[in-house]
Amino acid sequence: MRLRSGSQGSAQGVISREMLERLPVPTFSLPEQRRIVAILDQAENLRTLREQADHRTADLIPALFHEMFGDPGTNSKLWPVNPVQQLLTIPPRNGISPSKQGRYVAKVLTLSAITGDGFDAAEVKESTFAAIHRDIHRVNTNDLLTCRGNGNRELVGSGHFPKHSMPDVAFPDTMIALRFDQNQIDRDYAETVWNDRSTRAQITRHARTTNGTFKVNHEILNSITLPVPPLPLQKQFAAAVADIRDMQQKQAASKKRLDDLFHSLLHRAFRGEL
Repeated sequence: MRLRSGSQGSAQGVISREMLERLPVPTFSLPEQRRIVAILDQAENLRTLREQADHRTADLIPALFHEMFGDPGTNSKLWPVNPVQQLLTIPPRNGISPSKQGRYVAKVLTLSAITGDGFDAAEVKESTFAAIHRDIHRVNTNDLLTCRGNGNRELVGSGHFPKHSMPDVAFPDTMIALRFDQNQIDRDYAETVWNDRSTRAQITRHARTTNGTFKVNHEILNSITLPVPPLPLQKQFAAAVADIRDMQQKQAASKKRLDDLFHSLLHRAFRGEL
């Protein structure tokens, strides 16, 4: 704060050598320094253990999937296999395109909402559109939103279900929505098998490239084949996934508490309050 308040320059603050030389720095005896470092090391070790546990938990859903259903690529359990086209209630559909001449300002997802490890509802921006969002373009928890095109081949076609419907937000034309028949495919099963390496291999194999951008279209996505285990077994998987996600939420809260504790200890250490 002292450096910030004393910096000079209107556009970009400048810190002088004289300011640094006058800056008071708390000093402690060597034993006191070691004691403080030991406390901070313990807090940092707790954060490291938390992070390691988070990584192991993230692997639970794919591991459980393969234990229950086997490898979709080899289909060793001989489940029925169907093209995506036969598993949808309505045809795939593109999102809405923004318009520079549009009269309506509305919210729309960014591509980052679906290209991470899960759906990120915070990745929303405002754009102008030629018309008010139609229902088919609104973010719906029943739609698997997939990446229509990307410069990274590993991201094209990847997708996630929204955690909840967002009726005031549309999905953009950089995404394709797939609405699976819930009498055939459970939502959690669909998302996991869709992002499995075997399905990803099908998608990337068929992706077209134009000017360095890999793309998929409705025809390609309709032709992707998925194993379809009995629905009751898919529901068992979904119940286990719900428990795992509940655990992940608790771990996220624990991580935040540990991060807050570490930064509080760090602040107190440099104020000589530990």
